[in-house]
Amino acid sequence: MADQLKNHILSKSEQAKKYLLDEIRSRRYAPGTCIPSDNEFSEMLGLSRSTVREALSALVSEGYIERIQGKGTFVIERDSGKKTSGIITVVAPDVRRMKEDDPFLGLVLRGVLSGISNLGQSACLSTFSGEMSFREHVRKTGLTPSMKQGIIFAGYSVTREDAALLKSEGIPAVSIGRPLADEIPYVECDHFNGARKITEELIRMGHRKISFFDNSHHVASFQERRRGWMQAMSDAGLPASPRLLGETHFFEAEELRKELRKFLEGVDCTAFIVWGDVATFTAVEVLREREITIPKDMSLYMYDGSQWVHQAAGIRISMATSPVFELASGAGSMLHEIIDGRKKIRTRLMDIRFTEGKTLAKPRR
Repeated sequence: MADQLKNHILSKSEQAKKYLLDEIRSRRYAPGTCIPSDNEFSEMLGLSRSTVREALSALVSEGYIERIQGKGTFVIERDSGKKTSGIITVVAPDVRRMKEDDPFLGLVLRGVLSGISNLGQSACLSTFSGEMSFREHVRKTGLTPSMKQGIIFAGYSVTREDAALLKSEGIPAVSIGRPLADEIPYVECDHFNGARKITEELIRMGHRKISFFDNSHHVASFQERRRGWMQAMSDAGLPASPRLLGETHFFEAEELRKELRKFLEGVDCTAFIVWGDVATFTAVEVLREREITIPKDMSLYMYDGSQWVHQAAGIRISMATSPVFELASGAGSMLHEIIDGRKKIRTRLMDIRFTEGKTLAKPRR
């Protein structure tokens, strides 16, 4: 039943790829074997030639088969020493103090699994205190066998010290989010253009004083968002005053409430961009405390938040979101490529997604 359900979800080319991969792994087509032609597979599987070609092209790019002009398509002898048949680890700091119940981490793990499940691999989740580095965590608890197979970092800025540890242990790793260590491959959203586009939209509406309250926990993405905001303000000839920028490293509502109250006391703005769902909901509360109506008195834009905020706040908030599932799936595929010795792509950028809400309006002043 599970296989039948999976086949309903997979596209025809993915089903063809899975069938052929199963045949290769079962050694029905052993290394060195010339497999049937595109036409023969098309007739055998009852699929179009273009669909079969797409499946075969995917297997070529993943190093399972090779096409030799004038001779045919052959199964490649793969170095089993470079492959894992076990479990890799998704490593993340527990910044929300929710451990494995964090919905973000659950989405990451599901995404990673979708990227590696067809490759004979699985994944587990390992969290550590948000107050320490991965290197410090390893010194305290040691490396698990699954970490040694391969690591995907999520929501964490991998440092040069972390990278040195990984290199010394021979551990392949990929980061979801740009790392601080240049040598670590990563998948990331284009946060520079994400923040720039939001700011430009608010400027087109007539806003001239646009504040941005961001979370600096993941240093690299924080810096990119800040650069995007500053670029849009500069391009419009508007002062990118540091006073319009708020910064926190907290995720708890109580601490965020204190910081947002303090930030909004002295800032003069007509539009407010806030990173994170808890921070955005808390900002709505603080604005209402001050009898500021959204969007009549203040336009509000949420950067990287969850859908629950709309219902909790009682208003549909305009928002920009990272495609977390797709990022995680891409990270899983990239780690598999590295384990198999194929390091052609070391960086993958994805676009931020925008959803229009009812929290934007032209400024009254």
